[in-house]
Amino acid sequence: MGPAGFEPTTTCTPSKYPTKLDDGPLGSPTTDALKVYQYSKSVPDRAEKGRWFDGYLKTSGWESEYPSVQTLLDHLSRRTKSESSRIQYLQTLATLCRREDRTPDQLVRLSRHEAEDAVQSYLNGMAKHGMSKRWINVSMHQLITFFRGNGFKKQKELELERQYLPVRYRMRPEYIPLPSEIGKMVTAGRNPSEKALVVFIYESGLRNSTARAVRYADVKAELDAGLDVVHVPVRSSMKEVDPDAAKGRVEYDPFIGREAVRAVKEYLRYVEGRTGRPFPAECPLLLGQRPNGKPLKKSSLGETVKRLARNAGIERWREVYPHCLRKAFENAVRNSGMDWKDQEILMGHVLPGSMDTYLDKTRTEEFREKHGRVRFFPEGTVTRKEMLDAMRREILALAGCTEEETRALGDLSRFTKEEMDGMIGAKWQQRSTGLRNGQTQKVVASAEVRSYVEDGWEFVTWLDEQRSEAVVRLPK
Repeated sequence: MGPAGFEPTTTCTPSKYPTKLDDGPLGSPTTDALKVYQYSKSVPDRAEKGRWFDGYLKTSGWESEYPSVQTLLDHLSRRTKSESSRIQYLQTLATLCRREDRTPDQLVRLSRHEAEDAVQSYLNGMAKHGMSKRWINVSMHQLITFFRGNGFKKQKELELERQYLPVRYRMRPEYIPLPSEIGKMVTAGRNPSEKALVVFIYESGLRNSTARAVRYADVKAELDAGLDVVHVPVRSSMKEVDPDAAKGRVEYDPFIGREAVRAVKEYLRYVEGRTGRPFPAECPLLLGQRPNGKPLKKSSLGETVKRLARNAGIERWREVYPHCLRKAFENAVRNSGMDWKDQEILMGHVLPGSMDTYLDKTRTEEFREKHGRVRFFPEGTVTRKEMLDAMRREILALAGCTEEETRALGDLSRFTKEEMDGMIGAKWQQRSTGLRNGQTQKVVASAEVRSYVEDGWEFVTWLDEQRSEAVVRLPK
C-alpha cells in the first residue's frame, strides 16, 4: 500500500480507475503514484464521465458546494478558464484534503502555521516517493493559489520550501531522433496512419495534445487546393477536442511540409478505403486504430511513437516520446538559418517582453514560404520516394492487391495520383465481381473473410461446419 493520502478511495473513485498504489519504487512517469495525479487530465474522453476528486470537493464542472473551492474556480475562470488547469488544481487540492482528512473549507480555517505544516508535509511526501521536482513545485503553486484566494495574503501568505531544480533538470531521459532516424520511423509504420502520424508531428512541431486535436476541416481546403505547404491553424477552440490542446490558449500558425502533406493525403485515402465513405470534415485528423471519429488517445500516440522508434532500429528507442519529434522540428528549423523570433513563432512560444505585443499576426504567407525552405529530410536520409512508395503499398494491400501484384508494379512513387486512383478503383471493382444484378452478397474463402470485413463488408454466416467458406455482404 502506498503512503497515506496518496491513494484514491473506493467510495469516490470510478471502478475503472486505480483504487490503491502498489508496493514498489516510485518515480517514473508511468508509475501508479504519478497516474493518481495525472491519469484524468491525460485522457480527454473521460471528461464527462466523472472524476475521482469530484466527490471530495463536491464539484460539477466550474461549480462547487464548498465556498473555498468556488473561490478557486472563480479565480481560474477569470484567467484562461482552462479545463486542463481546472482538473490539475482540483486534483492536487483533493489529494491534500484526503491526506489531511479535512474538507477544503476546514483547510482554510487553519492558522497560517498549521496550513504551512500540512502543505509542506504533503510536498515532502511527494518528494520521498519519487515525484518529479518540477511537478512538486507546480503542486505547491496550485495550493498557494488556493490558500491565497481564501485570505492567506500578505502577513498570512504561506512560506514554503521549493524543490531546487538543477540546470537542464529532467526526471526522465529523452532522445531526439535525427532526420534519418525519423525517416526510418516513417517507413517502419505498419500502415499509412502510423506513417502520417510521425511525419505530421515532425514537420508541424505540434505538441502531443494539439496534434491530436487538429480537425480535418482545419486543413481540408488547402489539401484539396494541392498546396505543397499546408497551414495548420492552432486555435483555442481545439480544447473542445482535447482540454490540453492550444497550451495557454496561445493561437499561432504552424504548417506541414511536402512530405507530411503527401503522407496525410495517403492516410486519408487509406481511411476512406477502410470505411467506404469520405473522411468527415469535423473529425479529428489523427484517429485511433478504429476510424470511429474519436481522436487518438495520448497514451496510444506515445506507444506508437516508441514502437516505431524501436522498429526503426533506434538504440535509445525507450527514450523517444512524441515531444521529441517537436524538438526535432525545432532542430530542423534552427539549422535552416531562420531568425530566432520566427523560430519561436512557429513553435508557438510567446516572445519575451513587448515583442509579442508588436507581433504582426498577418504574416501567414511569409511564414509559409519560410517553412517551405526548411529541409526536414536532407539528402542522404530516407528519400521522399521511399516514404511515398511504402505508403502506397499499404493502400494497394488494403484494396486487395497481393504482394506479388504490388511487387510487379515496381516503384510506386513514379505513378501520378490519378494513376494510383485508377489502380485502386479497378481493384475494388474486381473484388466486387461475382455479384449478380441486385445482389449484395457473395461467397468467399475463409482466409479472405477478415480482409473483407476490414474493408467494410459484413459477415453473414459460414457455409459449412469446417468453416472453409463464408457469406459476406455489402453494408446496407
